[in-house]
Amino acid sequence: MGTGAIARAVVAAVQTAVAALGNPALSRRNALERHLRDVLCVRVHPPQEDAALLAAGRRVLGS
Repeated sequence: MGTGAIARAVVAAVQTAVAALGNPALSRRNALERHLRDVLCVRVHPPQEDAALLAAGRRVLGS
């Protein structure tokens, strides 16, 4: 599983947990709120998903 796939899976898992808990999950007193902020940072910090997918594609195709 590549970095992008892992990032998408982690974001989806935390968002599912937040959705299951509802509004209380977004309270700063809830640890899940911090987890959500942390995993959403994965989208903007290197390697960004598009760059990771491009690098993986180049590796697979031998370019």
